[in-house]
Amino acid sequence: MDSHRPKGETEPTSLASLPLYIPTPIHETWGPRLNRPTYPRHSVDDLAQRLAVQVRTKQIFILAMIVVPLIFAVVVYAIGSQAPQNPAPIRGKMVDRQAAMVVIERLALVVGLLTLVVHPWIGSFVTGQSIRVLVREGTADPEHIAEAYLTGTLVACGMNEAAAFLNLIAFMPTQSLWNLGMALLLILSSAFKMPTAKRVAAWARNMAQRLAEKRIINAQAPITNGNLPHSHENNT
Repeated sequence: MDSHRPKGETEPTSLASLPLYIPTPIHETWGPRLNRPTYPRHSVDDLAQRLAVQVRTKQIFILAMIVVPLIFAVVVYAIGSQAPQNPAPIRGKMVDRQAAMVVIERLALVVGLLTLVVHPWIGSFVTGQSIRVLVREGTADPEHIAEAYLTGTLVACGMNEAAAFLNLIAFMPTQSLWNLGMALLLILSSAFKMPTAKRVAAWARNMAQRLAEKRIINAQAPITNGNLPHSHENNT
């Protein structure tokens, strides 16, 4: 039999003869039997090309979250620079006004600081919840994972935008440069989160591989314990 086989061709007898599937978890042998989706191995550049339109749409939204509060900051600063710094005092109300301005200034600053600290966690939480839904539905392919990543990024940038507007509104009556600086810092934080197609593709591909590796480990656990996974073959 082997004498009639073309030269260089050997008969695969074990997983050792399939080197492509061993280092690439997304091509798993147990995938069809466990009714799990298997994903082709895409390069980052290839995936980035398919995600280009999707990422560009999200870039437009995030750019609007940066430009709109930035324009508003320029407007309120220009208006504030022309307003009188020390208006004429009104008996019995100047102290109350100053106290209210201090409260507004500090409240906006606290919200801005909390947003700077919390918004990455909120974005990661939204992304994680979206990926869990994809896993339950069996649609955790790199394209859908990239959509979950972009959704979390949009939520984080939206939080920065809201906190920036709050500090800019507080800047209008208080003329506090602390509020103006906090607003600019929040806008800058959103700018640093601007996604690119290649960055999103690399993150989504790595996440898809991690999920595939986790499924392989969970699938091999009953096998190592001496039990075969449930399938139609076992029923027959």
